[in-house]
Amino acid sequence: MTELLSLEAVSKNFDGVAAVVEVSLTVAAGASVALVGSGGAGKTTLLDLIAGALRPDQGHIRFDGREIAGLPPERVAALGIARAFDPPRPFPALSVEDNVVVGALLRERSLTEARRQALALLEPLGLAALRHRPAASLQPGERKRLDLARALATRPRLLLLDEILAEASPDEAAALAETLREFARRDGLTLLLAEHDRHTVAALAGRVLALEHGTLEPDPGAPAEAPP
Repeated sequence: MTELLSLEAVSKNFDGVAAVVEVSLTVAAGASVALVGSGGAGKTTLLDLIAGALRPDQGHIRFDGREIAGLPPERVAALGIARAFDPPRPFPALSVEDNVVVGALLRERSLTEARRQALALLEPLGLAALRHRPAASLQPGERKRLDLARALATRPRLLLLDEILAEASPDEAAALAETLREFARRDGLTLLLAEHDRHTVAALAGRVLALEHGTLEPDPGAPAEAPP
């Protein structure tokens, strides 16, 4: 498969404390890869580096062959990388629908079409009935799904998911994983997930890697990489 994302010896320190240590990683187009580790292992920092929220101290980050290390988040998003956060970061005063419309307007000039795309995402994510409510009124799980819908609305090629399945019940996690697989198959999405528990992502990720103390190593219990 064609390589979409490549990290080469990427490191990040905070006040002399190593958060990410010479991480090298490749993600093929259409693959689903999970980074698994305990809290403070460096998972979120690594996603921040890919998304442009942080600049690496050293190393290269390439997306579709282009160096993106140090680019601002809006440039990274325009290239086709979207991020769902933990905790979620919706616009609290906007309605659920309008939050997703904002995401769609990254690529869509027509407000009518952006609204149509938003509704098409809210339905499979179980948020259509809440579309007129302010985002601030949502429950934690609903806010996570809203953040995911807004990220998907940007029509990304690579979707970064930070603890998207965490704190969900087994049934909720299974349903959300199936929805993500459907989006990935339909749109040719590449997924990079950060989660605490390998078993949580077993049904979604074709490849699982362990990240601890900022160092990345293959997870010996992971299956071979495959697209979702």
